[in-house]
Amino acid sequence: MTNHIHFIAVPSTEEGLQQVLKPLHMRYAQRINRERGWKGHIWQGRYFSSALDDDYLWAAIRYVERNPIRARMVRKAENYHWSSAGWHCGLRPDPLLTTKPTWRRQFEGIGDWSAWLAEGDEPEKLEVLRRNVDKGLPCDQRSSSRNLRN
Repeated sequence: MTNHIHFIAVPSTEEGLQQVLKPLHMRYAQRINRERGWKGHIWQGRYFSSALDDDYLWAAIRYVERNPIRARMVRKAENYHWSSAGWHCGLRPDPLLTTKPTWRRQFEGIGDWSAWLAEGDEPEKLEVLRRNVDKGLPCDQRSSSRNLRN
């Protein structure tokens, strides 16, 4: 993505995301602006976050890894160099990604990651993700039933 990034992260504290992302955005923007003689914002906007249950976690991972396809940057998610999809598909190493055994076991449960990505997004979950993340609301099974009432 040229104007934003996506992370699926599990912070160790409630303030963890803010403590990392706010200064990261600021320092990166300052550096790029200084190097290129620019002024102003680099990123699309402030970061958005949402607590995810297991179902929405997998929907979010698929959404993030398929984003370059939706942006017409690549035909296959794993071909986008800045995506974790290449690592998940076994095409390249990525030292930034977790190798904790609990996560590795969950990832291995997918089997053919490339085929899983090719299945596409689940439209209902994608709608909930987009709306709730934008509002800072959790994405969980109750989100779907709440949406029926709203």
